[in-house]
Amino acid sequence: MLAVVLFATVCGVYGPGLQSKAIDIIAGTRQRSLTQNLIFMAAAYMMYSGGQLLRGLLSARLSQRIVRQLRVELFEKS
Repeated sequence: MLAVVLFATVCGVYGPGLQSKAIDIIAGTRQRSLTQNLIFMAAAYMMYSGGQLLRGLLSARLSQRIVRQLRVELFEKS
């Protein structure tokens, strides 16, 4: 879960940096390929979204497992 959170965070931070570079390319202050930059930016945001989805699924599964274990322990004692 930690690896997924770190990966999504890195992608979430990297995306706006690429967006800033794209704006600089459009404004003419940088000489790079806008298409390549936009592809990297889209990939970063898609990986961020995928990481967030995976984080949510893992978090839900983990919390359900913990609740199930608590119920098992509670009903074994009664």
